[in-house]
Amino acid sequence: MIVPNAEPLAPEKVPELPPKDPAGPPNTEQPLPPPPPYTPRAGPSGSAHPPPPQRTPSTVLNPQNAQTVNHFEVFSKHNAITGTYLVDPLLPTPGFDSAKLRKRCRRNKRWGQGSLSEVHASFRTRHGAISLDLAAVAQDKPMHVAPGTRKVRTCITASSRHGRIKLNLFEIQPGRCIDLQAESRHGSIVIMVPPTFDGPLMFQTRYASSVTLLPAFSARSRTLRATDKETIVICSPSAASPSSPPAPTGEVYGEDRDRVLARTRHGRVVVGISGIDRMEDAPIGDGIFKKLGEFIELGGRAFGQYIEERARQLEKRLG
Repeated sequence: MIVPNAEPLAPEKVPELPPKDPAGPPNTEQPLPPPPPYTPRAGPSGSAHPPPPQRTPSTVLNPQNAQTVNHFEVFSKHNAITGTYLVDPLLPTPGFDSAKLRKRCRRNKRWGQGSLSEVHASFRTRHGAISLDLAAVAQDKPMHVAPGTRKVRTCITASSRHGRIKLNLFEIQPGRCIDLQAESRHGSIVIMVPPTFDGPLMFQTRYASSVTLLPAFSARSRTLRATDKETIVICSPSAASPSSPPAPTGEVYGEDRDRVLARTRHGRVVVGISGIDRMEDAPIGDGIFKKLGEFIELGGRAFGQYIEERARQLEKRLG
């Protein structure tokens, strides 16, 4: 049995704290030094300036910088040829033997001429593709040429047996005229001419429907001749007026006029104006036709490598 205590419990006394000294105890600890200045962490992720992007190594068939050339020739059996080339027909060529110069006579007959002409730049491959940016330039870069001054012709050729060809002729400087030839047996050809282009273009294909003119080029060109296998059009520097009379045939094929010859047996030909028409809009082929062209190009390259390997083995056996 628990008996409650009637008397209340007395509260316990808490000892009093000593008086606080306003001055406080002397500080015997040394102050901490200031933190060191911030430095970025070592490594590529903490560097203040990111490293420059890596550039693709330059090769003879794929130069990264523009090349000024004359009497220039590139040939490859299987590799693609790309680059930017500024062709100057009057550029001195030390050690050049004119007797070994590749010349053309048959092609000039297509333009009503039988004389030989020099080739200032030649790009050839058997199974690879060709993609070039081209310009006809002069060393002194004249702003204008006096009327009646004869222009210097710049001859460029590009040919591939199985590959596709894309040529962007982005400039023809004053005092120069272009003579461009592109030929592919199985591949398609895309040619972009500059807005100052003035002269005829000849397309030789298996079917007349294989030639496509992009919008800007079509607006400033007119057809001179069209057959099942050959089409000739004339292009003016600006959109021609419908009332303007056509130029005489002799003036169309004159020595000072620009001219282009594109020839393919199984591919297509697409022509446009550089900087205005887009090369991406060129209907080279979609779906099964595009795959078929790539297969033919790849198959031709593989067949050529197979023939070379068999020839090496035969030489070893005979040796």
